[in-house]
Amino acid sequence: RPYTPISTNADVGTFDLLVKKYPDGKMSSFLSGLVPSDDAVVSFKHIPFNIKIQYPFKSPKNIIMIAGGTGITPMVQALHAILGDEEKIIKNTHLIYGSRSKDDILGKDMLDNWSTGHAE
Repeated sequence: RPYTPISTNADVGTFDLLVKKYPDGKMSSFLSGLVPSDDAVVSFKHIPFNIKIQYPFKSPKNIIMIAGGTGITPMVQALHAILGDEEKIIKNTHLIYGSRSKDDILGKDMLDNWSTGHAE
């Protein structure tokens, strides 16, 4: 199953994943039980058809993102680049995100911090 890193391209030699842990999920339970170490216990690779257009995007000045559930991860990856861009190529960014309940919001603290820190 493909997972989208949520870390920035500035991170070299490491990356962050946002994975929702399901009680009966084999992979999510395995990943949530990992601890940082020097020994590789999993192997990740790029899947050619899954490589997306990288930031900076050429023409849009306004972006609206729509996501639900675990679909937030590619949006987080894009938001890292957009919100961290000192040139502010993208002038306005809006994220519409749906979740089954408030407790199911993935990355809630990070999203709240971005919302507060980048509100106009």
